[in-house]
Amino acid sequence: MAVGILALVPADLPLPSTGWDKANHGFAFAVLGLLGARCWPKQGVRVLLLLAAYGAAIEVAQTFTETRMGEVADWIADVSGLVLVAAFFRRK
Repeated sequence: MAVGILALVPADLPLPSTGWDKANHGFAFAVLGLLGARCWPKQGVRVLLLLAAYGAAIEVAQTFTETRMGEVADWIADVSGLVLVAAFFRRK
C-alpha cells in the first residue's frame, strides 16, 4: 500500500529517494518481493507475478494523475527488483 501511495502522490512533494528513479522502483519492488516471498514461501512465484501486475497497475494509475506519468521503463525496473528476489531465493 505504501508503495502505491508514494507512486501516486503529487510529484512535487519531497519523497524518499535513492537519487535515481529506476533504482527507486527496483528497490521498492525488491523489498515487496522479499516480504511477500517470506510471508508466503510456498506461493513465491504467484506473489512475484501478482507484484508485477501491481507495478503495472500503478503505472496505469499514474496516467490519470496530473503530476505523474506511467512508463513501461518504470515497470521494467519494478520487475527487475522482483527478478533479483527470485534469483536470491533460487540460490537458497
